[in-house]
Amino acid sequence: MLNRVEERFYKRQKKKILDKCTHEGNCRCRRKVKWILNKIEANIPLKYIRYGFKNMTHPDIQKAKKAIQFYVKNLDVYFDEGEGYYLHGSPGLGKTAFGTIILSYALSKGFTIYYEEFADLVEFYTKAWDKQGDAKEEIRHAFVDKVYESDFLMIDGLGLEIKSSIGTSIMERVVRTRVNYNLPTIYASRLSLDTLCENHFKSKALLSLITESINNEITLVGKDARKKGKNK
Repeated sequence: MLNRVEERFYKRQKKKILDKCTHEGNCRCRRKVKWILNKIEANIPLKYIRYGFKNMTHPDIQKAKKAIQFYVKNLDVYFDEGEGYYLHGSPGLGKTAFGTIILSYALSKGFTIYYEEFADLVEFYTKAWDKQGDAKEEIRHAFVDKVYESDFLMIDGLGLEIKSSIGTSIMERVVRTRVNYNLPTIYASRLSLDTLCENHFKSKALLSLITESINNEITLVGKDARKKGKNK
């Protein structure tokens, strides 16, 4: 179910597209509307719903852009191998944008996708603890469906949450489950992988699991593009 902000966004986009549509049946316009709805339901931030490689114009990230383009071009291969990506670097360089672009390409190829900030993922996992019966099972089922079993998952904002043993335990469980399922995960953080696992989560096991689950670690270095109005 969409919240009020998502509903308003969806209605605006739907109206904008269908008001210009002169086709009948399941036309390209109606498929585009469904495409937008699917991305909203996958929890992709509204800001990035219509982002694509054409938006990634910052001169400092062009090498990373080529690597991500190669990844999505060979998405079926990386899915079969269960390999995702680890994106890290300073704010405003496109980590979230690149990750959600990967999810969009995966969706276009028929894969299931889901996006979540890690702090929200922890809340998602723990909110079943004080529930009982059907309500508890409903939350657990939703978590398994979206986080454990989505073909492509993006975990954003790693290292921004408060350090806690609970957070480390949940992160290890999520990554371990997806590694065992051989499902790709896209990670985004301001911290390098070594720093995140060794200094923030303090878990060598997590470092080993994430290293196993990715094709590459990309470091984004440069000036904050948000100050220029690019790659927000």
